[in-house]
Amino acid sequence: MGDSASHEKFDHVENDCTVTISVDEREGSTRANARLQFGGREWLGTGLSRLGPAECGATGVGGQQAIARALSDLARRLVVAGDLTALNNAYRP
Repeated sequence: MGDSASHEKFDHVENDCTVTISVDEREGSTRANARLQFGGREWLGTGLSRLGPAECGATGVGGQQAIARALSDLARRLVVAGDLTALNNAYRP
């Protein structure tokens, strides 16, 4: 799948969802939360990562890893809850 497919816009989609990612750094670790809002509901995924000695901020590898884990956790929770089908149906052409 090329880049053009990943940037394709569907004008017929009426349902929007919002994913908000927040990152917090404390005591040598990074915590990321991925919050999905869709159809009046909200789901939360969480990811944790330890920071390397030279790292700081969400742009470092530790921050990126925490974000990836939060998104993965969010996806897993949607699948377990069976809510992924509802999201897929909302965006089906």
